[in-house]
Amino acid sequence: MKREPISPYFDIKTDADGHQYMEVYLEGIALLRLVLSNKGTAFTEDERVALGLDGLLPPQVNTLEQQVERVYRGFLREPDPIGKYQYLRALQERAETLFYALLERHLEEMMPIIYTPTVGQAVQQFSHLYQNPRGLSFSPLNIDRAAKVVRNFPWNDVRMIVATDSSAILGIGDQGYGGLAIGKLALYTIGGGIDPFHTMPVKLDVGTDRLELLNDEFYLGVRQRRLRGQNYLVFLDKFVRAIRDRWPRAVIQWEDLAKEVAFTVLERYRKQLPSFNDDIQGTGAVALAGLHALTEDLDQKMGAAWLEVDGGLSPASRYVTCWRVVGRRADRQSQLAEVMDIGAQMARLTRTPGLRMMLRMMRGPASAAGMASLQGFLESGFDKFAAVAGRPSSVQAFLSTIEPVS
Repeated sequence: MKREPISPYFDIKTDADGHQYMEVYLEGIALLRLVLSNKGTAFTEDERVALGLDGLLPPQVNTLEQQVERVYRGFLREPDPIGKYQYLRALQERAETLFYALLERHLEEMMPIIYTPTVGQAVQQFSHLYQNPRGLSFSPLNIDRAAKVVRNFPWNDVRMIVATDSSAILGIGDQGYGGLAIGKLALYTIGGGIDPFHTMPVKLDVGTDRLELLNDEFYLGVRQRRLRGQNYLVFLDKFVRAIRDRWPRAVIQWEDLAKEVAFTVLERYRKQLPSFNDDIQGTGAVALAGLHALTEDLDQKMGAAWLEVDGGLSPASRYVTCWRVVGRRADRQSQLAEVMDIGAQMARLTRTPGLRMMLRMMRGPASAAGMASLQGFLESGFDKFAAVAGRPSSVQAFLSTIEPVS
């Protein structure tokens, strides 16, 4: 079966030597305005003649390295973080390949600009800083036309979608129309190697409860209170159906959804198309991995000290002595504080409706992945903690036995 081109405007093909190249279906000024096909001053003289660009660009042909150095110097001239953010966003909307080449070479320096913490300020000022559209926007004004809206997006093979309703962003809460989808996908491309023409940011504008936004003359979102309850879910149903029909292989990351809907959304759509919420699953996994690494390191040091300390001591005295030998009091207190926090969160989560059912539904995938034993351990641990969590006083009594002493 003939493969559909990546876009109506270009496709990626492979030559006889196995090298990939871009075949474009535009020419002239339109080619320069499509961000993924625009090479700017890197177009060769032959390309300029063949593609109708002759005379539309400065005469000097630059290499990508020269372009990167030029735009990096421009980045350094910006006086503050939000100015640097705007500079990078403008570059992304002008020449996306150059944008990613710049990020790749200066990622450590630019990460705080394209993501936390600067992006939080950019989200708060979204309507005032707005430059160009990117991705798709759904609102009560067009959600009934969702099936047609998805046809307007120019990539035919979207695989990764970051969708946000901007209800719980970075601790700054409801931000109405805007969100982090663009910055998150940039990180997926530069850090994970996902081609940008396989990605799509989505803004789910379901309104806002922030009066200062609703009363702002420059606010770009719909001017209504947030959809809640069944109306919110009906809105998402229409969105998910349109996405599934247009891009059946796509994965949706639900970004910055408020906690009162995040679990419901995961459970409602997980069988309709692959989806996850990194605020629930990703953040928890990273925190747990950090705790595991710290615990393993400390336990190895304790084990080595145990072999060196006088075996004639009682087990309790020997343990205390080993702890003193290892030291690292701050790390141990950090470890115990994490355990305390996880315990408190577990107590809350075990009372979350539907979570136990979600855990049970993981049995099949876990078994297929050869992790049935781990799945059993997780379910057993959940059930035991749920039994304790049913008696709040028991939870506190259990956690108090491991609470770090200052």
